[in-house]
Amino acid sequence: MRKKLTNNSGLKLLSLISAFVIWLVILSIEDPIKTKSLVIDVEIKGEEELEERGQTYEITSDQKVTISISGKTSVVDWLKSSDFVATADLTQLTIMDTIPITVTALRYADQITIIQQEHTLPLNIDVRAQETVKVTVTPIGTAADNFSVAGTSASPNIVTVSGPKAAIEKIGKVEVTCDINGQSETVVQTLEPVVYDKNGDVMGNNIKLNVETVEATITIYPIKEVGVRLETSGIPADGYSVTEIKKSQERITITGPPEALKDIEEIVLPDVDVTGADASKEGTVVLADVLTNTSAYGDILLADTEDPEIAYTINITKDKTSSIELPFSEIQIRNQSEGLNYIGEDITLSITGTESEIKATNSSNITASIDVNGLEEGSHEVPLVISFSTAIGLVSDVKVKVNIESK
Repeated sequence: MRKKLTNNSGLKLLSLISAFVIWLVILSIEDPIKTKSLVIDVEIKGEEELEERGQTYEITSDQKVTISISGKTSVVDWLKSSDFVATADLTQLTIMDTIPITVTALRYADQITIIQQEHTLPLNIDVRAQETVKVTVTPIGTAADNFSVAGTSASPNIVTVSGPKAAIEKIGKVEVTCDINGQSETVVQTLEPVVYDKNGDVMGNNIKLNVETVEATITIYPIKEVGVRLETSGIPADGYSVTEIKKSQERITITGPPEALKDIEEIVLPDVDVTGADASKEGTVVLADVLTNTSAYGDILLADTEDPEIAYTINITKDKTSSIELPFSEIQIRNQSEGLNYIGEDITLSITGTESEIKATNSSNITASIDVNGLEEGSHEVPLVISFSTAIGLVSDVKVKVNIESK
């Protein structure tokens, strides 16, 4: 019996080895070895090590590591980036300002091989600095029809930004953006502030804020279109007149609480002083200043779509001169005596004013009178008292010749 069992032992061993090889071949065909690449975010640890020395860091490359993993297809196909953790510990900082990257598999660690393409993370070590920065609240979108943004605010309105000194010096703004599209009432949102550099790019994660969120408020009020009035004060130089007032806008859009808007029909700008002027005057008026500094306007503000300034031109031109006939019959005679007749001739008046005013002046819009109180028979020259319904003046005083006779 023993002899039968040991007969052909070599052949039996060969059969066993062949079977094992065939099993391996079948297994490799059904579940072959596979390799694939993954990109893993690198987590920084040990920051307190630098903070204790008053230092901080700036990463000079992508904060990522690329790995190749090899293993059975049935295992590798299931693995993704989140199945790995990559860490870099600042306590292991080298004299070359690099820290080693360690990659660990969270599952199937004993069934795969990991090969890293990057083994260290390069850094810039810098002095730690900080700066206080105002929070900018930026509305995104457009309020509902007939509504406008009246103001923005943040709480806190100032935050402290800390990080490498070189990075802190590049800070442009700290901003939160708030969607107001279609809104017709004030919007309040809790938002994460974002730090931007002076080129408008988002700054890296080596920049830290003393708060995680701020409360942004965007005040939205109804709007109203109103007129704009501008007048002059003072008198131009002799022989000159204001002929026209031009404004870049005749109407503007304002916003404010409904109760404040209802009684406002026009915005009155400060008078332009033309005292002694012999030439036209130009200038601009900042509307926001007018609204803020005039108590009558209360909480009224300029709508966010409006031009913040109004440009004006005050045209001042040299007066024209002309003449006009005034019949004696249209001169009122005051304080006449009974039994006397007052006879006079028509007179020619030399008048001065703007061209348009002169054209509009005739005897029908002139009021003229003489006072004959106490005058006896004979020929007299009596001062003419005259007024015009337009801004016309006399070139010189006028006297009227009057003959007084008995009836």
